[in-house]
Amino acid sequence: MAGRLQKLFRLLNRDLTGQTWEREVTHPYFGPIVYLGHVDSAKNYWEAELTHPTLTEKFSVTFKETSEGPEPSEELFCCAILADLDKLFFKCRDAF
Repeated sequence: MAGRLQKLFRLLNRDLTGQTWEREVTHPYFGPIVYLGHVDSAKNYWEAELTHPTLTEKFSVTFKETSEGPEPSEELFCCAILADLDKLFFKCRDAF
């Protein structure tokens, strides 16, 4: 149900000016990921929703723009940072 609502939300909120576009693919580690393209290439990025066994909610991660998807270094970084959530939350505590 949540997936259908997300697709409906994206449909209703898509850019009708042709300035932006989306492309969804499946990544071996991240699963379904969405490429959010823009005519200004500096604004392009990938977005994925992940789960973690100790968390009840999904969370989003974004990656810099490459037309092929997240780079291997980004996957390694994500794996490393998610391996120790306490350390991640400690680093981000001031921002939250």
